[in-house]
Amino acid sequence: MKTTRLVVIGLGVFLIFFPLAAPIILGGIYFVQNGHFMVDYLMPAELFPAGLVGALLLLLVAWGTKTKFRIILWIFLVGILLLVGSQAYAVVSGLASGEAPFSGLNQAIVLGMLALFVVCQFVLGVLGIQMFVKLRQKDKSID
Repeated sequence: MKTTRLVVIGLGVFLIFFPLAAPIILGGIYFVQNGHFMVDYLMPAELFPAGLVGALLLLLVAWGTKTKFRIILWIFLVGILLLVGSQAYAVVSGLASGEAPFSGLNQAIVLGMLALFVVCQFVLGVLGIQMFVKLRQKDKSID
């Protein structure tokens, strides 16, 4: 059971960091091929389903072990709110349809919310790593 929890946390952390690392890795590959570093900054939002599964795995283990459950839950909920909020604002402001130009305050609001979403995902990954280390140390002290 202890090993299963560690594996679930490890998988959760991987799935949370995957959407954050993918644009950088693909940008590096593009740089090697073409000499220009280009990053798709929307990719963390596009790959959110992987981060969602990872966060749910962390929440599951955190709930079962009573370790960092509330902070993980709150950061997860704030991240979802920021992602949905940025998309809703883009639709309401006309950015999504192209009616409004992607510049000025509208651009700053959408990109700011998206950046804070990425920060929430990163913090979830770090909390997952901390939970992994804590549970691993607890397992070693029992043996």
